[in-house]
Amino acid sequence: PKEMVRRRRLRDILLMAIRAGIVGLLALAFARPFLPPQLLPFASDENAESVVYLIDQSFSMGEGDRYERAVAEVGRRIDASAADDESAVVVFSDAAEQLSGLEKENDVALAVLGTLESPSFRTTDFYQPIRFAEEILSEARNENQRIVLVSDLQSSGWSGSFDNWKLSPS
Repeated sequence: PKEMVRRRRLRDILLMAIRAGIVGLLALAFARPFLPPQLLPFASDENAESVVYLIDQSFSMGEGDRYERAVAEVGRRIDASAADDESAVVVFSDAAEQLSGLEKENDVALAVLGTLESPSFRTTDFYQPIRFAEEILSEARNENQRIVLVSDLQSSGWSGSFDNWKLSPS
């Protein structure tokens, strides 16, 4: 009957489209390792990190070459970071100042390091910069997050404010 032929033809066309779609998806699945990551912006590296570098710029860092070594160490770490990592640079003494936002471009953070001045004549306070770094990381794109504190760890900088406060689990 003509009605059966029409239904069968429609069903055959739909079945053929589904089969072609499955074959196309299989081809894409096998080609995935060969696609550059730039073509898949939604797929990020699972090991990518968001890092905030805190550089102590207090008076005690002016002794010898401490400060220059601290800045060089941060530069080395930023230069060695992976392409998907994002980093921010914050300098502090008794107040924190963000010099670069969380960015994937290492050149920006490295350029900021090149403009740093010598240590100040101010005291050290670790509480405010660590809290500030935590705020910066709250807007991070990556799940792996770190705060890197580069300092001489002056004991007077650890105030009682830390007694009732903890970093977030992330």
